[in-house]
Amino acid sequence: MPKTIFRSTEKSNFILNMTEEQYSKLASIGLAMACFMVSLFTIIPEITINSTYTIAAGGLAVSGVYCMIMAFIAFIKKYIKGGTVFPVCAFGAMTLWAVISLAASGDKYIGLYGFPQRAEGLLAIIFYFCIFVTGAAIKRRKAVETVIYSVIGTGILNSVFALVQIFTGKLSHYRMISLDIQTNSASGLAHSPLFLAMVLTLSLTAALISAVTNESKKIRVISIVSSLLFGFVMIMTYSFIGICGIV
Repeated sequence: MPKTIFRSTEKSNFILNMTEEQYSKLASIGLAMACFMVSLFTIIPEITINSTYTIAAGGLAVSGVYCMIMAFIAFIKKYIKGGTVFPVCAFGAMTLWAVISLAASGDKYIGLYGFPQRAEGLLAIIFYFCIFVTGAAIKRRKAVETVIYSVIGTGILNSVFALVQIFTGKLSHYRMISLDIQTNSASGLAHSPLFLAMVLTLSLTAALISAVTNESKKIRVISIVSSLLFGFVMIMTYSFIGICGIV
C-alpha cells in the first residue's frame, strides 16, 4: 500500500512512493541540465555586445536548484550508500568549509555570489555539491547512459564553438600575436581555455567509455569521432591541462 504522511493523498507524497528507477530518470534529467545549461546561457554574452557573463550563472542556478531537490530526495530515500558515502562526505566537508570561509570573509557579497560575472561563491559550491550528490545516487544503467551522452553532447557543443574561434578568430578572447603568426586559443563556451580543457577532459573520458562499452555501432562511431574532435580542441587550448587531459 502506498505510503502517506499526515493523512495526505498518494499524489502529494510522490517522494515517499518514488521508486529508484523513477528517481534515476528524474536525476538524469537534472544532470543533463547541469551539462548544457551553463554553456547554452553563455552563448548569449558570447555573440552579443551588451550582454554580461552574469547571464551564464543563471544556467547554473536553474540546474542547481533542480539538483538540490533531487539531492534532498536522495538523502531522504537513502540512495547514498556503499562506495558513494565517502566522496559525498568529502564534498560535504568542502561545502562546510566554504560556509566557514563565507562567515570569515571580508566581503560577504563576493563570498556568497562570487566575483562579478564569475559564479564561484558559496551558492555555486552548494549547487555543485547537489549536482554531485544527484549523480552519486544514480544506479540505473539507462540513466547513467543519459548522463554520459549529455557529457559528450556538451563537449561537442563547446568544441563546435571552439572551432569557430580557432579557424576564424571570431568570438575569441584569447589571442597571441607576433610578427610571424597569430594564434587563437580555444575557449569554447567555458570562459577560458583552461576551463575548456577541463570540460573536454570529462567529455573525452565519457566518449571513450561509450566507444568501448556501448552496444550500438552508430553510437560507438559517434563517440570515436567525438574523441578525436575533443583531443584536437584540447591541443588548441595551448594549455598544460589540455595535454594532461589527453594523456
